[in-house]
Amino acid sequence: MLSARCDPPVHIARLRAEGQLAEIRAEHLRFRPAEAAELLRDAGLDVATEQVAVMLARTEGWAAALRLIAVGLRDRRGADGVRRFLDELHVTDRSLTDYLASEVLDRLTADVCDVLRRVSICDRLSPSLAGALTGRADASDVLRWVERATSLVTWFGGRDKEYRIHPLLRAYLEADLDREHPHTARALRVVAAGWYEARGALATAAAYASRSGDPPCMKEFLSRNGTVLLGAGKHDEVQAALRALGEPHVASEPRLSLISALANLTVGRLTAAAVDRGRASLTPADGLTMRLRVLVDAQRALLTGGPLPAELQVSPADGGTQTADGGEADGVEEVWLTAARGSAAARTRDTRSARRDLDRADAAARACGYPAVRVQVLVGLAGLDAAEGDHRGMAARAAAAVELASDHGLGESPWLGAAQRMLAGPAAQLRLEHTCPELGATDRAAAALTDRESIVLRRLCSQRSLDEIAGDLTVSPNTVKTHVRAIYGKLGARSRRQAVAIAQRRGMV
Repeated sequence: MLSARCDPPVHIARLRAEGQLAEIRAEHLRFRPAEAAELLRDAGLDVATEQVAVMLARTEGWAAALRLIAVGLRDRRGADGVRRFLDELHVTDRSLTDYLASEVLDRLTADVCDVLRRVSICDRLSPSLAGALTGRADASDVLRWVERATSLVTWFGGRDKEYRIHPLLRAYLEADLDREHPHTARALRVVAAGWYEARGALATAAAYASRSGDPPCMKEFLSRNGTVLLGAGKHDEVQAALRALGEPHVASEPRLSLISALANLTVGRLTAAAVDRGRASLTPADGLTMRLRVLVDAQRALLTGGPLPAELQVSPADGGTQTADGGEADGVEEVWLTAARGSAAARTRDTRSARRDLDRADAAARACGYPAVRVQVLVGLAGLDAAEGDHRGMAARAAAAVELASDHGLGESPWLGAAQRMLAGPAAQLRLEHTCPELGATDRAAAALTDRESIVLRRLCSQRSLDEIAGDLTVSPNTVKTHVRAIYGKLGARSRRQAVAIAQRRGMV
């Protein structure tokens, strides 16, 4: 019998092929939910199933870490106490941090620890990103060695080809980096943001830019990519980045104020959008920012029924909607302007121009991946179908808009409300102007939640599992799951967390 932290220097492959080897590796030693719950019970702890799952996610079933957590939890009482302990696990539990330092990091060289500390800002990272963060061509080799020596780094060699540091170790290293070397931590997140942006992973890049705490980085990133992310339905990522940047920085830049205004318009926050738009009026703007200003004014007019900006009437060449030299941001703004132009033409009953512009915008938005723009376009085309008596076409397009909004988490889009009204009302009574969101910018399908769905929604805000909610309501778990699916569909949410966030923003809970 051989026991080691890494493969011993014997002919393992040959022994395995001859059937003479029995292997017990790290994945076999990981605790499963039932085993973890039993360990905690033996330690005198009564921990909810949901919190056991959190522990397993943080420790990946690492027995030593679970035992140390059990020790740390002895002085914690109640669900809130356990949750706070788990949230701060990597920095507040002395026994665990001492174990990581003495039993893991002290066994590694300073050179290897430096590589691990620098890459700890990322949950997963490719060899290329590891090299960018460390400035070392051999960073991948170092991580592979740590994987073999400790099993605390995992290599995913499939399509993604990425490394992943054990969550507890990564959290400890990242906290240490932030505490001891804050400027390095900031610079590394800027590097990660640039790396992901260069590869088109803008949502991930936005997260690193937001966490960098570097105003120039965040300003430049949002100026380049804010409207692209909004067109792609990534409203939450844009708002998070704007909040991280801070209102003084946003207010000082006309383009950022307009991006903030457009972000608010995409979820029907007209008052906040008006404030952002007012700030952008006080300073001069370049040509690209002027285009964005026209788009914001057009969207506001369509949502409020106000006058359309005169500049909106300037149509692109008949060749269609194209990406201009300004890059992808210029492209999405032109596509969105074309959609707004089509919606405006529908409002004035110029159905021929409306269909032309909406068809162009639909093709471009579909090709470029702008679901937020497509929802607006589909609603406009559904309205044209209704005006021409094609109620079947209207219903198909409205249903497609609802499905697209649900798939991409666009539950707060005022255009979604228009699509849902089309599907809810008698086709014979539908008028073309009913497709304009201003007739119900606050009239969302969420108002149609049943009493039981409303009760389930309030309980989703708690830490209780679906099984526990079912027990509270004396119904089966399958019944609760049916209600949850209905709630997600009506709110346009894709997860419990997102459904709760939407409900809280709307004042429903």
